[in-house]
Amino acid sequence: MNGRVVLMLLAVMIVGCSGVPRSSAPVDPIAPEAFSHQLFEDVLLAHVTDGVVNYPAMQHDARFRAYVRQFARVDPNAPRSREHRLAFWINAYNAFAIKGILDGYPPMTLWGRYKFFIGRAYRVGGQPINLYDLEQNLLIPDFREPRIHFAIVCASKSRPKLGTQA
Repeated sequence: MNGRVVLMLLAVMIVGCSGVPRSSAPVDPIAPEAFSHQLFEDVLLAHVTDGVVNYPAMQHDARFRAYVRQFARVDPNAPRSREHRLAFWINAYNAFAIKGILDGYPPMTLWGRYKFFIGRAYRVGGQPINLYDLEQNLLIPDFREPRIHFAIVCASKSRPKLGTQA
């Protein structure tokens, strides 16, 4: 199969897999004001040095797992300011990108990139979302923020370094 056919098939799979959760059905819900990015910031401070992530240490950090689990329990559509919603989704993207690496989905090959960005779904408000949809179908169109690509990271040397602040 030549490269052009592979890219066409990938494009068809991307379109077929698109979906952004616009409704919420969290199991064991928590109030939006109870959701905190502090756990993530603590983990980043402990395991990120000059943009380099210590994945083995993060893999065993219960705070990171607790932070990621919070997303499934909170309604992302709860009334909040634009800035809070933007921070919520940027932090979700970055945490899910880290989780993808920890779960064994490195984006080093074409198939690896597909699995990393599209094939792996995460739960937000009880609904699934993948990194592609989060970036292309939620962050970019909903916020129209030109600096998005300076804030989200995807375990790539060509993207900005991961900071130590949520």
